[in-house]
Parts: sequence; C-alpha cells; structure tokens
Amino acid sequence: GLFVEGRGTFTLVNGTSSSRATGDVSQTGYDFKLPSPSGFGGGGTIGYEIANNLGLVASFDYRSVSSRKWESTKNDATSTIGGGTMSQAIQNVKNTMIIGLGLRPSVNALGGVIYAGAGVAYLLPYTDTTTVDLSDFTASAGLTIKREIKSEWNSGIGAYGELGYNYSITDNLYLGLGVRLVVVTANNDGK
Repeated sequence: GLFVEGRGTFTLVNGTSSSRATGDVSQTGYDFKLPSPSGFGGGGTIGYEIANNLGLVASFDYRSVSSRKWESTKNDATSTIGGGTMSQAIQNVKNTMIIGLGLRPSVNALGGVIYAGAGVAYLLPYTDTTTVDLSDFTASAGLTIKREIKSEWNSGIGAYGELGYNYSITDNLYLGLGVRLVVVTANNDGK
C-alpha cells in the first residue's frame, strides 16, 4: 500500500575542510579548529509497496547546516589605528535541499518494521554564506565591519542509504527512528 512519512532531522557533515585560528592569536601555540558543521532540518517520504516488503520511495529533505563560529583576538601595539585589540568572528551556513528516489526493502520484526533502503540523491542548487565580523579597537577610536560572502553552487547527483525501525502504534500510524547517509558532490563552476 501507500505510505507517507514526515521527519525532523539532525545532520552531521563530514568531508574535506580547513581549520581556522581560534582564541588569542597574539600568543604562541594558539589553537586551530575544524568547522564541525551540523544542523537541523526536516523532510518527508512518500512510498508505495510494489511487492511484499519492498517499497518504491521518493523523498525530500531540507537541511540548514552551520559551521562552528571561529572567534579570534589579537592584541597588537601596531594595530591599524595605533595599538589595540583586533578581533574577528567567522561562521559558514549552507541551506540545502535533496530529492531522493530509491527502493526500501523491509522485514516485520520486534512489533514493527525494520527497513534498509538506498537510491539516487539529487542535490538542488544552493547558496553558501560566510559571515565575517571584524573589529579593531584602540584607546582613541574603533572600527567595526560586518561582511557577508555568498557563493552559489550547482546541483549535484549522488546516492543515499538509510536504515531504520518503525514501531506500529496503530494499523495506520507508526513512530520511527532512522539513520540516513547522503553522499553528493557539487561544485560552483560557472557561478
């Protein structure tokens, strides 16, 4: 039969990334930290059981993923305006949407259904936004700058895999817990 699911998500992002300086960079041995991006989102799945315990599914997911906020300061007697403290804070945010199409085999167990599915994932074009706050304060004056850097990214294609458990509350209602892995590569060529 036909089934419809709604979900809330927590996303952890893994991939190649650069670390940035944090803390007081006028000291020796200051820290560099990776972005550790994560965020919340939501989505839905609609599916149809094409054979016993095998569903054809289409899904949509929205994710808002933020990096850590890198904050650094520097005490500098030769600052722009003649000595003082310079500070900066940098954070990156990506809001992405992914469409999936795949198969979901399942088995009835433990009072519900255990499923493991896979399929094609299509990442829609998205915007990558980096916010930079700079300040330079001295005894005589201060300067504060906020800059927002946006870059547009193309769509990308990849794959997803999922594993989960749905506990039946009634014949037409269940509560589930699942994990979904999405691997998609996108670029900003031509943007």
